[in-house]
Amino acid sequence: MRVILKVCATVLVGGFVLVPPVSAQAIDDTPIDPIAVENGSAGWFPSIYGPDDQLGSLNEVTPRKTMEAWRLIKPNKNRPIKSYNLGEVMEQGINAFGTRVYEQTRVGPIPGPDFGGDNDIVGVEERINTTYQIATQVDGLPHIGVRSVFYNGFTAADLMADGPSGVAVLGQEHVNPFVTRGVLLDVLAVKMKQNDGSALGEPINGRPVLRDSYRITVEDLQDAMEFGGIKEITPGDVVIIRTGWSALYGTDASQRAKYIGLEPGIYLREARWLAQFRPAIVASDAPALEVLPAPAPWTGLQLFPVHQELLTHHGIRIGEAFNSEELSADRVYEFVFFYTPQRGKGATASNTAPAALGQPARQKPTK
Repeated sequence: MRVILKVCATVLVGGFVLVPPVSAQAIDDTPIDPIAVENGSAGWFPSIYGPDDQLGSLNEVTPRKTMEAWRLIKPNKNRPIKSYNLGEVMEQGINAFGTRVYEQTRVGPIPGPDFGGDNDIVGVEERINTTYQIATQVDGLPHIGVRSVFYNGFTAADLMADGPSGVAVLGQEHVNPFVTRGVLLDVLAVKMKQNDGSALGEPINGRPVLRDSYRITVEDLQDAMEFGGIKEITPGDVVIIRTGWSALYGTDASQRAKYIGLEPGIYLREARWLAQFRPAIVASDAPALEVLPAPAPWTGLQLFPVHQELLTHHGIRIGEAFNSEELSADRVYEFVFFYTPQRGKGATASNTAPAALGQPARQKPTK
């Protein structure tokens, strides 16, 4: 029987409810020690959810958590319920890291006279060459490791045990659809309100953005909580950070390098601060969540350490390219989040579009 351990005590600090860290760890930028992680002395394993766990912080999305999320929707004729698609459009030539591509080829319709049956049926479908690690996506726990180990101490050998078609442990087949509370930390809106020129970049296609490689700080996240009236981040939440980087998403080749190489985002201190609340997902509208490249003095030396901290250490999934523009425009900072991932056996991610239900702060006037 899998044992799930939970930390229940909370501490109120500066108006925010803090859940004690899942391990004794300073909330700072201290680099990860790969050797200590691999030999176990870093104390990353076993998971607080038990030595056999393959879900990580998704364990926090309990039936009670789901019911609490639904209660966010209140009967109010002046604030009708609205659904939000948080996914970006998938098409040929979209932004992607490395050799990742999205190629879609139409099959059909077949021209006459080769219709099928007496009813002359005809059909159209497509063939796709791609990866789940593209466009709007949720990184799964087997995506990133430290040396030879992955979440909960599973090793590279464990992942490769079933052959080349996928991973043998931690795969997407373990992830069911879920509904939970979502919160939007609108860092871009805060910086615009503050008229913070050090944080804002040149508008892209007329849309505001944080500047290239802007490091989002813990203080920025706290300011965004206050801005959105978010009193606390609780276990099982989905936290979405808005940078405006959705303005760069698409097929424009001139914006491709900037989108995937100079993005604003969090670093280790922020990842560790967020991890203490045990969210189900930490997401951003940028393609990798974390600031790229790593800030000085780690520029060029640290490669995606936030992914290691959240995925490998804490079992917290990472959401990438979550489009939060409509949520921001409607000033919806707390909402019902729901997700139905692909159940690709042995897959390392899912790129079905996430969605939200919320109530706009103010209905647009009607003519």
